[in-house]
Order: sequence, then structure tokens, then C-alpha cells
Amino acid sequence: MNLRDCRDNQQTISFPLRSTRSIDCIALHHSGDTSHPLGQFHYEIDTLGKILYKIDSTRILHHPSSLDICLLGNFDQGKPTKEQLAGARELFSFLLLPRLITPKLSSYHQVIPYSLLDPNSSSPGKTWPLWKESLFAGTIPAQPELLAEYQGQKILHYDAFSQSIAFQFKNTGAKTWHNSGEQQVNLYVLWEEKSSSYQLRNSKNLPEGSSLFYDEHWIDQYCPCTLSEQQVKTGQTATFVCPLNLKNILPGQYREDFGIAMQHEWIDNIVNGNKANKAHCWVSFIIPPQ
Repeated sequence: MNLRDCRDNQQTISFPLRSTRSIDCIALHHSGDTSHPLGQFHYEIDTLGKILYKIDSTRILHHPSSLDICLLGNFDQGKPTKEQLAGARELFSFLLLPRLITPKLSSYHQVIPYSLLDPNSSSPGKTWPLWKESLFAGTIPAQPELLAEYQGQKILHYDAFSQSIAFQFKNTGAKTWHNSGEQQVNLYVLWEEKSSSYQLRNSKNLPEGSSLFYDEHWIDQYCPCTLSEQQVKTGQTATFVCPLNLKNILPGQYREDFGIAMQHEWIDNIVNGNKANKAHCWVSFIIPPQ
């Protein structure tokens, strides 16, 4: 998706906050509607189909429960370009993915002209009836097969020599996860810059992608575990139980990062409504002096 995040925090604070769980529709605007100054939209789509994420979805702009998208142009006379319509379809497909932060968004029927919310507005333009059908014509981008949403973590065991953490991820993609076979989903060490294994890689002579906290119960030095459940379908939650070996670790503060993958293909994550590079999580802990 051709999307650029250009949210301005200084601009954002001028709009009231809301819970994204209250969003129940996607309101379509056009910039030719002069009653709404350009820029006061969550997303804008230019004539080439480029998508700009302008204002965070946690802010109320034109209606308390709408996510406001603007097609740049005056559509009282003309129509959006094919590129704009294609970009809009792709954005709708992304925003309508099932996720916890916007549980009320799920259907293309929830994409509406803003004029339904404000009778004094003609947005997205007087020509809307001429192109509204083509807005959803052709192939709607499919829900990604591999997608996840991090749910949280729980300490199962902790002592001076070991720690065991249960990480949970919700399967929000189209493909079922398994704990064996071709669709097996595993937890892997993720070398983020803030992780202790990455920072201590040279002094500890760690192979790339391995962990300072490798435990003999891991699948290998790069992969702590597979999911606990036999299978996890779309909408269900998977649990990954990760033991950490703390023996011979010097006192101090540590952080280790992990990601999930199917056959070494990283599963993407949704963070605040945006698609991130990897579904990941981390654990932070302190080893006190003996």
C-alpha cells in the first residue's frame, strides 16, 4: 500500500480525544467541499493514489464515530481518478481488517458519503452517484493471509535462574496457524536495537539472531517455541510459552525481543491502525546482585 505517515503531533492536540472502539463508519469527503479546510482529515488520497495518514484516528474531526477520508479534488463537477479509486479500495481493505482497536469496522457497507452524517455538506461531491459503484468495482484487495495482533504477556515462572513467559497473539489474517506442518507458527528471537542480545552480541560472541537467554528446552538457539494450541483460526488467540535461561547472566537490566513467523516468513502486525513490519513483543526484567 502506497501510504505515508505524516501525522503532526502539534496539529493533533487541537482535536478532542476518543476511543477508537467508538469508530463505526468511514466517512468519505472531497477537498472541494470548502466547508472543511484541507488537512482536517485522518487520511487523504491524491490523484495518483498516494495515501497520506494526516491525523491520528484517536482524534475526533467531523463526527464522533467516523474515520474521515478525503479524496483530493472537487467532485461537484468531475470524478476521482482511477488511481484514487484504487488507492481508496486498498485503504478500505486495510482499515476494515478485524482488530481490537476498531471492533465496529468490518464491512464495506460502513463506507459512506459524509453528507449522510451532515446534511449541510455535499461531500464527497455532487457527482458521487456517478462513481460510487466504481469505488468498489473490480477486485477488492484480499485480507492478508498472515497478520497478527499482540494481546499481552504473563509471567508463568520466575526465580534466580530462569523465567517463563506466555506471549499471546490474535490471528487476524486469513490463514490458520498450526503447531506442526507447513503452516506451523513459531516464536523467534528478534534482534531489535534495544534488545540485550543485539547490544551484547560482540562481547558474548552471539551468532546473528540468537539469544543471550537460550534455554535447552528451545527448538533451537533462534527459536524458543511453537504455539501451544494445535491450531489457531482467524479471530482466535495463540499462546507461545517462552522459557528464559538466566544462569551466568550478570546483574543488570535486560530486554529481549521476539517475533512470530510461519516457515520463517515474518507475520505482520497492526499497531494503532497501522501495519508494522513484524508482529513482535518483548520482555524486560532486572537481575539483582547476588
